[in-house]
Amino acid sequence: MDTVPGLNELRRRKRTASLLTDLPDDSVAAFEDEDAVLRQSAVRAALANLDPRERELVSLKFFAGLSNAEIAGVLGLSESNVGTRLHRAVNRLREACNV
Repeated sequence: MDTVPGLNELRRRKRTASLLTDLPDDSVAAFEDEDAVLRQSAVRAALANLDPRERELVSLKFFAGLSNAEIAGVLGLSESNVGTRLHRAVNRLREACNV
């Protein structure tokens, strides 16, 4: 049976999953591939330009690893609404990164 994680579980996941925008600046220097540095910078900028609610959805989906159903339960949205909002947020990220 799938259960929606409680707030404590989400807090634990938040501590272990960092957004690209939260990476320390010296981590960029660790990349040897200049293209990777450019891609990471583009993603950081794109994430920073998202609406806070969209950033939250992207974080829960891709960094905390929650399913759409779990996100829906946490945020009090329908699963289809989560899917739609995520789709739009990812499209905005792609457009901002010129992918």
